[in-house]
Amino acid sequence: MKIKNKIMVAAAVSALCAASAVPAMAFESEVHGMFQTQGIASNLLNGTTGSVDVNQANLHATKTFVDQRVRLQYIGKASDDLKLVTQFEIDGRWGDNSYSGGGRNNGMALGGDSINLETKNVYLDFNCPITGTNVKAGLQGWSDAYKGVFVGNDAAGLTLSKKLGSGTYGAGFFRLDDARAAGQTVGKNTRDFLYLDGAYAISKDTKVGASYYYYNDDNSVMGAGVTNPVLWTSGKNVAIHMLGLNASATMGPVTLDGFFLYQNGMLRGFTPATQHQNAFAANLGAKAKAGVGSVKANFLYTSGSNNATNGNYGSSFISAQNETSNAYMESGVFSGANSVLLFRGNGYRTSNTDQTIVADPSYKGAGIMAAFIGYDGAINKTFFNLNAAFVSAAKEQADGKAKYLGTEINAEVGYKLYDNLKLSVQGAFVALGSHFSGSDGAEYANSPYLGRVILSYNF
Repeated sequence: MKIKNKIMVAAAVSALCAASAVPAMAFESEVHGMFQTQGIASNLLNGTTGSVDVNQANLHATKTFVDQRVRLQYIGKASDDLKLVTQFEIDGRWGDNSYSGGGRNNGMALGGDSINLETKNVYLDFNCPITGTNVKAGLQGWSDAYKGVFVGNDAAGLTLSKKLGSGTYGAGFFRLDDARAAGQTVGKNTRDFLYLDGAYAISKDTKVGASYYYYNDDNSVMGAGVTNPVLWTSGKNVAIHMLGLNASATMGPVTLDGFFLYQNGMLRGFTPATQHQNAFAANLGAKAKAGVGSVKANFLYTSGSNNATNGNYGSSFISAQNETSNAYMESGVFSGANSVLLFRGNGYRTSNTDQTIVADPSYKGAGIMAAFIGYDGAINKTFFNLNAAFVSAAKEQADGKAKYLGTEINAEVGYKLYDNLKLSVQGAFVALGSHFSGSDGAEYANSPYLGRVILSYNF
């Protein structure tokens, strides 16, 4: 018995010595995510994502959909200075299919059992112990400093950011695509994006920023089966330099912000064969506290070409769209937009059945003039918003159609069932503009509309 006790004491002392010799390491796991399901009734949507043409069959008929989205984020945290961030997504429209061999946005039909887990983010996030610079390397979410008007999406790349005094500075590189078509050379036929960003706080209420962006598409083509209205479809070579300025200022209850983003570059492989690009996007926004909420307004202009329908895009603002899937309009949307059906805005990107008439700020090379106004409010656990959007093409096209695209009114009212569980009802209506007058013989939707009930849980 004494021998056993001595052995146990010796083992305990050895374990204690070994533990003291090994550096202590605390590892934390964080899990976050969201679940959202919505029931939709609309005469415009067709149950998928991307842009929607108002000239298509069955647009006068009301269609109903129920879809759901789950996002799961896992963070492996070694310390405040080192962590691995991952995020996954499962989408589906109720009744779409079952027992599928694999693919996104499916598996919600009788039987389920589909392989449908999507990878959104996988990146290492750490602070350099030598310089203090924050580094993110891998597949990550990133948006430009111009309300996403050029790019805002998940992409594989390397980003650096550093705070120095009252300024924050960043730089990065993203490879958007690599050898998208058969016969192309990996590492050569790529689509790349580089950026330099800086922001400086003049005071706690006034901030200014500046950027340099470079976008290069080395003779690449869209993926097979992708027929979205991008500016080029095959064999194009594009190199664009961008300079941008942005600012915001708060004066009492009012906050003003805006930006100017200029593009200059070469477009090769078009008609004519080489075009010199000279384009820009400009925005002015305002938000003011009023009553139980805030009044908001945003104005957006992107330059366009009146010859875009003939393949001349020299003065057309270009946004970096997803060109490898039918989720075309995931990037280059405008976060200041409050539209549901007429114009794509980040605030209403709720599911895999979201579609809008205007897919991106370039609008097929014609450019955009748009005004968005609205009011957001809350009373205790009840929240609501009311919005209006007015959208026109910036340039009249060679086909002679009028520029005005339409006016949208939308509203939402909801209730917080719990702090992280919300239920809301939303409706939207579009009065199509003279651009869709039917003078070309096409049958356009009768006043596009949407109604939906949304249940959203975040944790």
